Order: sequence, then structure tokens, then C-alpha cells
Amino acid sequence: MNIKHNNICIVGGGSAGWLVASTLIRYFPKKNITLIESPKIPHINVGESTTSMMKMFINGHLGIDDKDFLPGTDGILKMSVKFNDFYKLGDGGYHYPFGNPVFKFKGSRYETWSIKKHYYPETPVQNFARTFVPQVTLAEMNKYSDNLNNQFDDFHPNIDYGYHFSANKLGQYLRDNYAKPRGVKHIVSEIRNVNVNEDGVESLVLDDGTVVSYDFYIDCSGFKSLLLGQALKEPYVDFKHWLPNDSAWATPTEYKDVYKEMRPYTNCTALENGWAWHTPIWSRVGNGYSYSSQHVSDEDALDQFKKYLTSKKVPVPLKRDEVENLPFFNVKSKPGYYERNWVKNVFAIGLAGGFLEPLEGTGLLFVTNPILELCKHMSRERFTNFNIDMMNMFMKYQYMGWRDFLTFFYMMSIRDDSQYWKDINAKNYFVDYLTEESKWMGNYQEFFSAFQQDETSHKLPNNSGIVYVSKGMNSSFDLDDTVIDRLRHLEGTDFSDVAEQIKVAQDHDVERWQIAARKELHVYDYLKKYIYEKDNK
Repeated sequence: MNIKHNNICIVGGGSAGWLVASTLIRYFPKKNITLIESPKIPHINVGESTTSMMKMFINGHLGIDDKDFLPGTDGILKMSVKFNDFYKLGDGGYHYPFGNPVFKFKGSRYETWSIKKHYYPETPVQNFARTFVPQVTLAEMNKYSDNLNNQFDDFHPNIDYGYHFSANKLGQYLRDNYAKPRGVKHIVSEIRNVNVNEDGVESLVLDDGTVVSYDFYIDCSGFKSLLLGQALKEPYVDFKHWLPNDSAWATPTEYKDVYKEMRPYTNCTALENGWAWHTPIWSRVGNGYSYSSQHVSDEDALDQFKKYLTSKKVPVPLKRDEVENLPFFNVKSKPGYYERNWVKNVFAIGLAGGFLEPLEGTGLLFVTNPILELCKHMSRERFTNFNIDMMNMFMKYQYMGWRDFLTFFYMMSIRDDSQYWKDINAKNYFVDYLTEESKWMGNYQEFFSAFQQDETSHKLPNNSGIVYVSKGMNSSFDLDDTVIDRLRHLEGTDFSDVAEQIKVAQDHDVERWQIAARKELHVYDYLKKYIYEKDNK
């Protein structure tokens, strides 16, 4: 194919559409960019959790300062995700923080903690993230820091924070303050019909009968997938075997005690048939329950969600009558992705191209990553099959890799207190690798390597999430008892003489960060002083 991209149409608004529009007008201001969105799409405004890459996108790529962005989106800063009860009920939870770890022993990395754990078995798994990432201490105390004096070592506020914000306000903010002022054309209309031909989408018929035509279409129409799924009928790849949750209940709640409830991290708690999230934004808290409809009815799931909101699993439990007065929204999804996100002259981004599940806040990652990658290809005057194939391979890598990673949170659980968790324990998650025709190797390859090598922390990236998840779920990657015994026998290596040295040094770091964190402002006070006060705008 040979596709022009001077006249581009984005179908669908919301977070995805306006992020795409803002990025395109930022890097290609001379192109004709039009966004068409329906006036009838309902919005569920309960908060959005992101990875740290979103901050790079907003500050770095779009050049928007947090003092403008956060008030415009009702946002707060985030530095970690905490997972509770995924390993087993009452496990105390563990943090998966943003940012690179701090290694103090020359030539050694994560294995130093494993040595400490071996000789001091009472060391809790929560100590792992605290030991290597200073901002975990801040998160656990509900504090923020600009780290101006480097008291938190290698913590970099410019890149080691993510966001919680209102998903609705994100789209509105970018629309009114970025995309439209820079020249993006905005059409509010239902699309009555999509005309297709051998080259893809030929034209769109709007609700007033107007026919519009463009060179290239970006489908941001959400689960509807108006162009890719409906008009071009691209096949869908189902991920339900790996990711069973296909439904969610959601509701916003008002703050009862902002100092307890506004936390600089997303709190995820495993429940009977899935998991619940607690995502504080500036004006309120976003809550939800992601669950499997094969294991529980919508009505029973709602009852489980309400029970969670009145329990000690949330920072400030609600009363039953308070819960009954909340607005609850139900969302259905289908974990997976379209076999090709780019077909002919249509490229789907966000929910229109696929969806995994809310865990890890990857929803907007499947917007920002694809649009930035697409921008690289737009340096060519026209798209050809080379660009299409490259982008489809890129998208497959994204979906498969993140699918693999998300399954770690389930496959390493030992819970068996419901049929949901029993079924999860009975699954074969490595089915892709056990079939002869499969050629895919994603995050599981990293997982395999980590368990097959000695001192494998040298093989893993500094910020590998697998390390935090595995340690939090009581799985070893480094020097377990078998390796220590083998090295002691073969090489005469005895770690007992250094284990105490490691413990003293690592405990000292944690204590030093705790002392520094006590002097910092609470999340609410920091945001009020530096972000939300009128004279700071």
C-alpha cells in the first residue's frame, strides 16, 4: 500500500483521542488533523492510574508543566503500586515502585538482599523494595519530596513519579488547552455510516448526512472499535485464558480523612473473584472491582465490592448506608487485542485496538506508546507496507509482553479460598511456549532465564518489575538455599561473614530514608502548597 498522511482523522475523543490529537499537532503542526467524537458517549469519572511513563509523555513530549496539568486534570502524583492479598490472605502486601534501585555494594545487586534473607529469615518480603528504592519509604508515609538535597539518593522526581487523575478531565484539558488551540479541528457528531473500499475506509457519513473523507484514520472509538473491528472486521485475539477478569464495578467516593486516604500510590487488593483498586485524585477517590464474570454474577460482585468498601481493606471504611447511596457503574471488556492494529488506512489506538485489564495502569500506555511509535514512521512522506508491518509487530510485542507480565500477579498466588483462585492455580500459563508452532517469546523468557541462572539479578534490568513481583510473592530469583550450598561446597564461599555487613548497611539506608521522609510534607499539604494554591499557578 501507499498511504498519504497529510489529512488525518481521529475517530473518538476521550483520553485516547485527545492524547493522539495533541501528540500529532505537537510534532506535525502543518498537517490537517481532525477529531470526530460522538456527543452521546457516556463517561465514567472515577479516576485513572498511570505508569511513570505518562509523566515523561506529558512533561517531556507535550511540554506541559505539572503546575498546569495537575489542577487541569484533578490530579496527584504517584510513585508506586501496592499489591495486597495477591500472594495469600493477610500477606501484608508489597510495593512495586517507580524508578531505578540503589545498589551500594560494588559488583552486586539484588542478590545482597537474598543473602540477608537467607541468614536472617525473619526479614519480611516488604523489606525488599524498601531496601533498594528510597521513594518506597516516602510512599509508605504518604509523603512527597523534590529530593533537592539528594537525601533520597537516586530518586528523580522529574521521572520517578506517575499520575492519578480524572480520565474525563484529561481529555477535556488537552482538548481545550492544547490540541484545539494548536489547530486540531473538532467535529461533534455521530458517525452514521463507514464507507469502505479495497483501500480501507473511503469516507464517513455524519449524523447530518455530511460525507467526510481523509487520507489516514486513527480509531480511538474505545471498545466499540468502529473502524477496525466493525468496518474492517479484523479478527480478535482472546487473552481470557491468561487474564480472566472481563468485568468491573466502579464508583467515586468523597474524602472522609484526606490525610489517610490520599496516598501517593495505587492500592490494589485481591478479593474473592478478582481485585479492587483504590486510586485517590485531588477531589475524591476512584474505586473499582475488576472481576471474572465466569466466576461471579454482576449482582454478587457488586455485593462483594460494597463489602470491601466497608472493610478495613480501605484506609477509611464507609458505613453501609453510605455505600448504598453511591453511584455504581458496570463496565464489560474482553481481554485481548485485534490481530492487526493497523489494517489498510486505519490504525487503532487504545481500547479500539485491544485491552488487557486495569492492573498496572496500562490503559493509557497503549495510547502513548503507539502514538509515539507512529510519529517515527510519519517522517516518511507516505506509509507503505513496511510501516504497517513494523507497527503491527510493535503492537503485538506490546500486547503479548504486557499480557505475560500481568499474569505474574496471578500465577504466583497460592490462594485457594474461592473457585476463582483455585482455577487460577490450575492454569498452565506457559501454553504459548509448550506448543510447537508458537514462536513468541516475551516476558516469560526473562522469567525462565531468571530461574535457570545463578545470581540472576545480574541478568535483569535495573527496573525490572519481575523482581518486585517475585520477591513480593515469595519467589526467589537470586541466591536461594540450594545455590548457597553449592557455592559453599564447590568454591568454599561462605556468605555468613558478609551477611551481617549487608544487613547493617541496608538497614542503615532504610532508617536514613525514614528520618528524611518524616521531615517532608504529606501528599495533600505538598500539592496544596506547590500545585493547587492559586498564586502558584
